[in-house]
Amino acid sequence: MRQPLIACLTDFGTADPFAGILKAVAVGIAPAARWVDLTHGIPAGDIRQTALAAWQSAPFLPEGSILLAVVDPGVGSSRRAIAVAWDRLLAVGPDNGSFSYLAMATPPVQAVEIRPECIAPPHPISNTFHGRDLFAVAAARLAAGVALEALGDPVSDLTLLAPPTFEVDASQCTVTGEVIHFDHFGNAVTSIGALRHVEDRLVLDPWLRQGPPLSLAADGAFLIAGNLEIPLRATYADAPHGSPLAYIGSSGLLEVAIRDGHADEVLGLRLDDHLQLCYKG
Repeated sequence: MRQPLIACLTDFGTADPFAGILKAVAVGIAPAARWVDLTHGIPAGDIRQTALAAWQSAPFLPEGSILLAVVDPGVGSSRRAIAVAWDRLLAVGPDNGSFSYLAMATPPVQAVEIRPECIAPPHPISNTFHGRDLFAVAAARLAAGVALEALGDPVSDLTLLAPPTFEVDASQCTVTGEVIHFDHFGNAVTSIGALRHVEDRLVLDPWLRQGPPLSLAADGAFLIAGNLEIPLRATYADAPHGSPLAYIGSSGLLEVAIRDGHADEVLGLRLDDHLQLCYKG
């Protein structure tokens, strides 16, 4: 029996039963499916944070998983309900940009607009809870083995968010990005790109295919946030207590932290603030 994984992220929180209802509906249709709650703590209606969480999670989901993302401030409007396929992953949710960063990093191979008559919802469709009445049902149909194309009509014009700031100035040896997320520990995730060590140099891979890789000297690179020069470190323990550091985070993106503190509080950083990576050629 197939045991695909449904991985769910929402902005429902945990005070209400809404997140649990999604699971109940899905396992009622596909009882063999496994379920993972990625997060239900996305800020209410925050599509950019949804897109980031989807991108962060996707590489670690088993092949054939269904990513169910329900952050849907436009519920009941004319926005489409979609199911999207990549080589190793399916995704279900509203067509509001929730899958933007996944699609920018790797273009999908197929997408459909979900039609209610194709998924046979077991309950009437409300105007305010499409997560329960459409998306959980569609995800469960996929988990039960229904083909993506059977869920609705093909679409090729997915709604995409504007990409975050990424600007290279080779003459000044700088890369400008912005703060795109603060994690639970107050660390700031940036759009500057994915850094990796190659021998004695660093290679910067633009996060969302916004340009070619950039090779730079590993020594002498630092980050500027506001008027503060922040050194690059390998890990938190390399910085003195209370000091700022920049480092390659678990998703590969450049992050800013305060050793034993919160970067958002100590450095006064906010979402969309610009930062610069300065390097030697």
